[in-house]
Amino acid sequence: MDNMTFLSNEHDIDDDDNVDDEQQQQIYPTTMVIISANTLHPQTLPVIDDDLQEKGVHLTIIEEPINRIRYRYRSEKGSHGGLNGVNSCPIRKTYPTVKIENYHLSNPVYVRASLATNELQPKLHVHKLMGRHCSADGSCTLPVNLDNMTAIFQNLGILFIGKKEVQEILYRRKSSSHQLNRRRLLRRTGQQQQQQHCLNNQQLRRQLQLEAEKEAKDLNLNSVRIRFEAFMLCATTTTNNQKWNWKRNNFFYGRYVHLSTRNRLPIKVKSPDSGELRIVRLNRFYGSVIGGDEIYLLCEKVNKKEIRIRFFEIDNDGNQQWESFGQFNESDVHHQVAIVFRTPPYRNVEITKPIQVYIQLFRQRDGESSEPRTFIYKPQDESISNDSLDIDDHNLLKQIKMENQSGKRRKYCPNINQQQQHNNKNRKQQQQNENLNNEQKFFVIIANLRTKFV
Repeated sequence: MDNMTFLSNEHDIDDDDNVDDEQQQQIYPTTMVIISANTLHPQTLPVIDDDLQEKGVHLTIIEEPINRIRYRYRSEKGSHGGLNGVNSCPIRKTYPTVKIENYHLSNPVYVRASLATNELQPKLHVHKLMGRHCSADGSCTLPVNLDNMTAIFQNLGILFIGKKEVQEILYRRKSSSHQLNRRRLLRRTGQQQQQQHCLNNQQLRRQLQLEAEKEAKDLNLNSVRIRFEAFMLCATTTTNNQKWNWKRNNFFYGRYVHLSTRNRLPIKVKSPDSGELRIVRLNRFYGSVIGGDEIYLLCEKVNKKEIRIRFFEIDNDGNQQWESFGQFNESDVHHQVAIVFRTPPYRNVEITKPIQVYIQLFRQRDGESSEPRTFIYKPQDESISNDSLDIDDHNLLKQIKMENQSGKRRKYCPNINQQQQHNNKNRKQQQQNENLNNEQKFFVIIANLRTKFV
């Protein structure tokens, strides 16, 4: 697992306006450390315990979240399914799970999940987590089970924030951060001035607006990471040796030990701009070595301005020997799910036997590609038939044809009992019936496309 522990600097801690200085001394220890610029939530009060760090206490992700999910809008009502784990299957659901390693104390530990940008130096994202244990700021905090030191985040969703709101949200964050730093500076220097809750300096306000506008343009709204942060609560003592903790917004304030990690893979929205690329069906899986054959391809939704069809060849060592792209225009993409294209010529038009290459969808913006399908280039003076192929070529074409006609992919899930196998058999029969209907739909689409492009 990929672990990340962030460095820290010493700062004075800002408190709520309703807490006086005497209470602060009781709540907070004399030396307090918070996360530096890498923090996603500057209002929290974490510290680093050197002893625990030396003992190897750290936070790991033992079940990554799936890397694609449909983000939800505020206007959508009801349940739409949660964020499952990467190893989840229909029979056994899993969820994002984190674990505290090498921790042997009895102090309560909390893990907070929040959304971060997909960058080398992640920042708090404008999108928010939704769920039973989530707060208004888009974070979700769970207590760690001290028996197995794990926290399971079930039924989480991602709330999508539209482009129109992004700049205003970023500006409010910058404004709040500026006010927070200003109050800390005033407290540290001992100046007695009234704390202001809005920026009076017009020049500074304009500067923050420009920064927010620039960040809003660069922010990727189609990809997020979940940032997990662990905090160990250490109760502080008053002068009467009475242990107590001060609670605000359902979060205990006291002395915290902070450890941090994040999931390795980004979570992308299921959309034509960033969704998974997949070839559903090809009307033919072979063509002439000189290229120019017309092929109909069915796929998941794609963006016609960014999608390309890539042909490539690899040797026995896995090295790429050749690459070319299918020829089509934006007008050849039908309702984002079908593409009519012509094959490119092979690198050697003088071949004497069929050559196996691969075909896949390719998205230029993020470099993502679909699982490759096998494609056969035939010689100029040969037609692919049972009479013109040897046994190996015939078996290869038969295998490719079965692959091309295969139905929807199913995820393997072990430990299935007999009743579940019986249910799967019934579902398989239903799937076969659906495949027949899909074939009928396929031929209808092909007929429509022929009418459109002839």
